[in-house]
Amino acid sequence: MSKQYKPIPNETSIKKQIKDYLSYLGWYSFPLMQGLGSQKGLPDRIAIKDSRVLFLEIKTLKGKQSEGQIEFEKIIKSYGGEYYVVRSIEDVDKIIQKKV
Repeated sequence: MSKQYKPIPNETSIKKQIKDYLSYLGWYSFPLMQGLGSQKGLPDRIAIKDSRVLFLEIKTLKGKQSEGQIEFEKIIKSYGGEYYVVRSIEDVDKIIQKKV
């Protein structure tokens, strides 16, 4: 009897799934690119719809936030912003369904 192999999605595939899902639901979203001289800890994606702005840090099941990402999350939340670490479109769906 062989075990069913289920591949673990990598961060790139999760990012694409989330991007496509947000677009399907009518959210405007865009990635934030890290580069030389950019703010440390920026989230992977920002999503906007109906006056809501979501800061989304996308991780694999085992992925952890960096120190810079944790600090950026604290800053966003201190201003009343919505910052989330998400690992799947199911996580995103739960966030979207929340009433703010």
